[in-house]
Amino acid sequence: MPCWNNRQDLVAGDVAIPAAQWMVGVLYDHETRANAEGRGAAVELPVVFRLLDLVEAGEISPREARLSLAPVLADLVHLDRKNAELECLMDG
Repeated sequence: MPCWNNRQDLVAGDVAIPAAQWMVGVLYDHETRANAEGRGAAVELPVVFRLLDLVEAGEISPREARLSLAPVLADLVHLDRKNAELECLMDG
């Protein structure tokens, strides 16, 4: 499975986290969360800590923190489509 890195500002409520970096297409060797939303993505830990700190301080809501990760989930959807296209070509 191909993977790639992305970097852009993530916006949570009125707060921007500059140059957040993540990778999609990361393989995990266990099935505990095989069908969990976001599986196959890795977000740099300082970004996760920043989101948690913002929630704890009441600057953003938990929902805003979750929504800020939408670009990561969008990259996963894009990767899944690309993988499906590759599989069709190989089976074709």
